[in-house]
Amino acid sequence: MPLYMDRHDVPDATAQDVAAAHMQDVEIQDKYGVKYITYWFDPDADTAFCLVDAPSKEAAETVHREAHGLVASRIIEVDPRRVTNFLGKIEEPEPGESIANSGLRAILFTDMEGSTNLTQQLGDEKAMEILRLHDSVVRKELQAAGT
Repeated sequence: MPLYMDRHDVPDATAQDVAAAHMQDVEIQDKYGVKYITYWFDPDADTAFCLVDAPSKEAAETVHREAHGLVASRIIEVDPRRVTNFLGKIEEPEPGESIANSGLRAILFTDMEGSTNLTQQLGDEKAMEILRLHDSVVRKELQAAGT
């Protein structure tokens, strides 16, 4: 089944409003052979995004229209592999678990000062060892921080 992402303009909405709309979608999704996987909410931009498995864009739109009337301003088909590569595996929340999501993401970029000179001085193999050690330290610290 195709995977779609849609965008909603939701001025003055709260995270609770968007979570409630998502739950309304989930309540009737089976009627149209649709599965709403997750959603994101950006209160600063007044936008919400949904990720949905659906037989067609029209089926996804019909669920929104019937569930709460918040029809998407745009729906695009997305490649599931690209979504997984970017977001990682998407897991369903446990029953009763909060599904409100701010949509905030962070990308960490690190750079080793003087790495070009280091490679020239030590050679590719030794420089790569240092880079792997750097990556290992960063990953360990991220895990320790719970991220």
